[in-house]
Amino acid sequence: MAGRIIFAVAVYIPMVILTIFLLQGKGASLLSGYNTMSQEKRAVYDMPAICRFHGWIMMSFIFFFALTHVAVLAGITWLSTIGTVFALVTLLGGRLYAHKSQRFRTNGVDTGGLYEADS
Repeated sequence: MAGRIIFAVAVYIPMVILTIFLLQGKGASLLSGYNTMSQEKRAVYDMPAICRFHGWIMMSFIFFFALTHVAVLAGITWLSTIGTVFALVTLLGGRLYAHKSQRFRTNGVDTGGLYEADS
């Protein structure tokens, strides 16, 4: 039991540090596709807003993973299932919102999505 808790803390601490970093609007280089984008394409996106959005997604993951972890340790199957389902819904909903929303574009130019390769 103590080994599980130590492992969980070792996993959660880097996640919390990364979340704080992203919530400050920093860490764009950690996001998928940013390093491969051209300077012109980078100028189209509000990267601090994207970083903060992904920070909130990470924060919800930490909450749902911790909920699932506590539920597993306590033997509450239904609660661990709910935590897992909510984490998956957050993942899919956040991915769709980030990819399809115009919210993160600075000048409203549609370049085909953040994660689409240059044509």
